[in-house]
Amino acid sequence: MIGGIIRGGMKIIAYILEIFAWLRIALSPTILGCILGLLIYNESPTKLGLVFTLVVASIGAALGIVWATRVSIKKGALKFITRYPNEEDENHVEDKK
Repeated sequence: MIGGIIRGGMKIIAYILEIFAWLRIALSPTILGCILGLLIYNESPTKLGLVFTLVVASIGAALGIVWATRVSIKKGALKFITRYPNEEDENHVEDKK
């Protein structure tokens, strides 16, 4: 009985970590879009500049959501976040063995 509770708790923790990894991937383009939008607004602080700012920030958020979802489906968001930059592709490593 206790083993089942522990396994269930570990699944919840793994799910929460996957959500945080997905958010981290999605926030990267979102923040970039917001910064770019603020730069646009800084150059033209009018209503039209504000509209462009919101459009650019929305595009960044949409791209972030799409990218995070694709990564999550393809590899898993947590695996993508924890992968080292110099780590070789898994398929390439298996071919060498």
